[in-house]
Amino acid sequence: MTAFAIKFERSSVTIASDTLAYVPRRGEARPLGFISKVIGLPQLRAVLFSRGQYEILVRVAAAAMLSPQTLGIEDLADALPAMLRIETDAYAEAHDIDDWRGVNLCEVVLAGWSEAGERMRMWCLNNYEDYTAQDDGGRFYGQLMTMPRLSDAQLRGIDKQPTIAALVAAMKVERQVFADNPDLMGGMILGGEILATEITPAGVSQRVVHRFEDFEATRHAAAAVAGRILRGDDVPAVADGLRRLDECSGLDDLPNASAPSTPPVITGTSRQQRRAAEKLARKAGRRAA
Repeated sequence: MTAFAIKFERSSVTIASDTLAYVPRRGEARPLGFISKVIGLPQLRAVLFSRGQYEILVRVAAAAMLSPQTLGIEDLADALPAMLRIETDAYAEAHDIDDWRGVNLCEVVLAGWSEAGERMRMWCLNNYEDYTAQDDGGRFYGQLMTMPRLSDAQLRGIDKQPTIAALVAAMKVERQVFADNPDLMGGMILGGEILATEITPAGVSQRVVHRFEDFEATRHAAAAVAGRILRGDDVPAVADGLRRLDECSGLDDLPNASAPSTPPVITGTSRQQRRAAEKLARKAGRRAA
């Protein structure tokens, strides 16, 4: 479970992310360690980031870095759906996941500089939509966006702050929302540190901009969990930690959720999205039969 806050401008993108990784086990939140959840592709002036099973993103990012045919961000956007399907097929087979389109497995965002368009671009690709790429269309410059989506009321005043201050403040709101809804979030909250990743036409840079107060306690707890897994005393069953689409709920379903402030391109799973994804999964099942 993770969250992102994004300031999307025509000439730059700045992304805030937390660093805490969890063992994928339903109903039992166990910290695993700290990771960078935004993967830079400096040669493309671009990044990939995701919510869900991180191994899929790492493998796709490695493939993108090794591909000599990927000369610009549009090339990667065109190739990404097939790359994600290939790696997700392999991941599903390794972890006994029967229908990866029917579970909430991996939501991926590609963002970066377009040499051809001379502007920043962004695409969102979700496993439950068969990784069909949704383009931002250049409509959302100047906005503070969050993933999962926060309401206008929750972001009121935050978007007027300088970029880094606004992103940190938004991430703190996300952390509180996670803490206030333990059943919805499986007991997981944001943790570790907040990394700010900036993309400009010149390249990609990252830096730590905030450390959560429970960093040391979380680090020790994560080391104990990781030690048990490495010794073979605890083998996580990934498939058991996933939710089928008809079981999913998101921040949009909370009683106090208000009108969205975030463009559809990077929202969490809404009811409408889940219905569409379930229909897609049924069609895929009929084709396979």
